[in-house]
Amino acid sequence: MSHRVFVYGTLQFPAIIAAVMGRTPVGTAATLDGYARYAVKRAPYPAIVPSPGEQVRGLFIGEIGPAELACLDDFEGELYRREPVTVTTDDGDEFEAYAYVLRRRFRASLADAPWDEQDFAARWHDPYVRACRAGGEPG
Repeated sequence: MSHRVFVYGTLQFPAIIAAVMGRTPVGTAATLDGYARYAVKRAPYPAIVPSPGEQVRGLFIGEIGPAELACLDDFEGELYRREPVTVTTDDGDEFEAYAYVLRRRFRASLADAPWDEQDFAARWHDPYVRACRAGGEPG
């Protein structure tokens, strides 16, 4: 049985998802309506929370095996809850998928600013990949 996921942060980077799952899946550009993406305080990664009228850009991945989903669950940890969402690809197709949403009890950990993907790529990407490959906690 395969699963579908929507990734919106560090897992959009091929080297990071490969370090977590053991392969680089094919992703399709997609949008998640009704959520906003923010930086997490004192961390290089983002989180999403429900937010009417907002949108989050990311990647829809349509073929994730059960063991790979378990790897993603472990990677995301206690901070996030895997929830079903509906995403729309740039081609206009809608799909049900899982997204990792910040748990309500951790909302105080959100920064006031959106997550800066370019800043992450420039400052954190390479150390993050090394940490993921080592099985450690990135950031």
